[in-house]
This record gives sequence, structure tokens and C-alpha cells, in this order.
Amino acid sequence: MTQTTAPTGRVRRLALPAAIILACVVVSVGTLLAWRDRLPEPMATHFGVGGQADGFMSRSTNLVTSLLMTLIVPAVLLAAFSVDKRGSMGRLGAGLAAGTAAFLAALTVLSAHVQLALADAHEARFSMLMLLPGTAIGVAIAALAYRFTPPGAAAPPLPDDQPRLTLRPGERAVWTSQATSKVVLFAGLVAVAVGVVLAVVQPDVIPAVILIVLGALLAGLAPVRATVDERGLAWRMGFLGRRIPLSRITSAREVDVEPMRYGGWGYRISGQGVAVIVAAGPGLRISRRDGNDFTITVPDARTGAALLNTLLDQSAQTRA
Repeated sequence: MTQTTAPTGRVRRLALPAAIILACVVVSVGTLLAWRDRLPEPMATHFGVGGQADGFMSRSTNLVTSLLMTLIVPAVLLAAFSVDKRGSMGRLGAGLAAGTAAFLAALTVLSAHVQLALADAHEARFSMLMLLPGTAIGVAIAALAYRFTPPGAAAPPLPDDQPRLTLRPGERAVWTSQATSKVVLFAGLVAVAVGVVLAVVQPDVIPAVILIVLGALLAGLAPVRATVDERGLAWRMGFLGRRIPLSRITSAREVDVEPMRYGGWGYRISGQGVAVIVAAGPGLRISRRDGNDFTITVPDARTGAALLNTLLDQSAQTRA
């Protein structure tokens, strides 16, 4: 009797984006082969801001280049986001890789289409507006790949040694904590101040307005707040924020956060999971049922973790 082994979780997570990447390679190469006799030699492969062709390759070289670009760039993205053993970042990597492949394939088709039946590729024109359909296709494919790629492995159940609070029957509790990144706030205010000065001393106010807006947005991201109640964990970073329902959380704990392990400060996505980081030091980390951790750096994180764990225990008892 032959025994078959079910595919691993990682293989299943890679199957869909890999199939999309290969399909995009087929579309790119197939289109160039199908239109080969109708395309100029050499072909235009780069267009300036005004839409005029300013870079050229032979049809054969362009074919190989398109194949490699559509295959290698998305494959590198897919591999980079698949190193996490729990696969918590796999869905994001699948979306980015598939969307990039679709975008590159669309650009290949669009740039070839504007050169059909031309005797000289210098006559080709590629409007920047033609990037819009390519971008739309890439975003749509990325969303579909993210939606239908299986999530990572489920997080382990709540350990008994995690901190908890003692609540009397019927007692309700809410925990909230906030922090402000002085570095981010200072950088944003400096950008606003420089923008104001530029607006006064320069006749062209557009750069100044851009600098002021970006500085204000940056300063707005300096404060962060986390709140825990019976509904779960709510977090906010300036104008960004969301709520993670209690039903999607498996455990919570206090951790010592080193920003560079997440790639720096701010809203970070890495192999460590998703994080909102404004400083090094204590942070509240939750494990979610989809295997994707979330961390936020706020004071008194241990109390927030303890309340979350207590609420999870109560929820489990209620379901039982």
C-alpha cells in the first residue's frame, strides 16, 4: 500500500501565488511571441516622462528580460516573506508577489501594444495614464491572492503561566495606555517649520506646502494608544488604528521590544509580525488565531496583557 502525505502548510501557502506568477510569465512571453512579427526591431523598452521612447532592446533581448523580470522579482518577494516558520507573513508576501507579477505582465503587454505595426520604435508613445490599468490589475490580483492564500499556523493556546488579573464575578475592567515618540514628533514639527520658512522666502509654494503636509502627517503619527476591554484590543497611531476582536486573540504577554528587529520605528511589517513601535522597551504582544503576532510599545504593558488573558479565560468559560 502506498501512503501519501498531505502537503505542508507552507506548500499550500505558496501554491496560489506561484501559480499566478507563472501565469503572468506565460502572458508576458506569450504576448511578445504572438505579436513578434508585428513589433519593430529593435523595440522601445523605456519611455520618458513625456511618453517618448528613450530606451531600446532587440525583440529577443526584450523577451528574455520580460521573462526574467516577471519571474524573479515576484519570486524574491515571495521568498522574503516566507522565511517565517509560522507563515504569519505568508499572505502578505503572496499578495505582494502576485500583484507585482501582474503589474509587470500588464506593463509588458501595454508597452508592446503601443508599438504594434510600427516600423520604427522611436514613433511609439506611452502615456503615463496607461500605468493606471496596469496598477489596477496589480492591486486586484494582489487582493485576490491575499484573500485566498491560507493563513499561517494557528497560535498555541493560552499558557497557564501568563499574567492574569483577579476580577470578581460581573466586574468589568478597561485598561488603556499611551506613549509618544519624541523623535517622530520633533521631526514632523521641524518639517512643518522648514516648510513655513520656504513658503515665505520662495515664490514657488508647492514644495513648501508638500513639506508642511508631510510634516503634519508625521507629527500626527507620534502618539500611540492601546485599549483593552471585553471587545479585545484597540490601538491607534495618529490617524491609523483598528480593533482586534477578542475572538481572534489567543494570548497576550509583555515583551522587551528592540525596534531594529522589526526594521525600525513606526508601523512595521516584518517576520516578527505587525508592530507599532515608538520606542525601545516594554511592549504588549498578542498572538492571534491566524498565527500573526501584533506588538505595540506602550507603558504598563504587563497589566494590559494580564487583563486580556483574564478576558480570554472568561470568554472560554462562557463558551464552555
